[in-house]
Amino acid sequence: RLRRQQLAAARRVIEPAATRAAAAAPANERSFSIMARGNDFAMAKNYQTVRAMLAATGEHCAAYVDADCPLTDDLQALVREAVRTFDREVHPVAVRTLGRHRDVDGDGRFAMLFTPWLGRLSDGTVSLGGFVRGSDFYSEIEPPLGNQCDMMYLNSALVPGPHLRTLIAHEYTHAV
Repeated sequence: RLRRQQLAAARRVIEPAATRAAAAAPANERSFSIMARGNDFAMAKNYQTVRAMLAATGEHCAAYVDADCPLTDDLQALVREAVRTFDREVHPVAVRTLGRHRDVDGDGRFAMLFTPWLGRLSDGTVSLGGFVRGSDFYSEIEPPLGNQCDMMYLNSALVPGPHLRTLIAHEYTHAV
């Protein structure tokens, strides 16, 4: 009972994202750490730093693209659909039915990182469409083990369409 009370008190301290105004403009460039090698999440050498550029801003999200990834017309269309899907479909439904994500970095926007690294994780043996990493949502976990940011990772090889929309909804559910 005491532990339940402590956890309930801790949750009350976290200010919901909706009570904060979104930052006037998200950073034009950010660095994110992604586990690209090995299988031990606790080893810093297994992480790759990804420099990313702001590609689009939505009302509730900011989309970043790996700076080493050419911003083709196809990738721009992917980013536009992801931002539209998040702002108009995923975020509103999640807020009504599940609640809100923790705004770890206090910027009022959920970050999405598009990178080709998701196609070659674990030394090239694993390919994913997207994921959310729990350690990113803790401000006390320093990079590279956590990004101190509310975010999801998306494969830059995805294509707009139903799979993308489902993937974003699925991953955001994990974030909430």
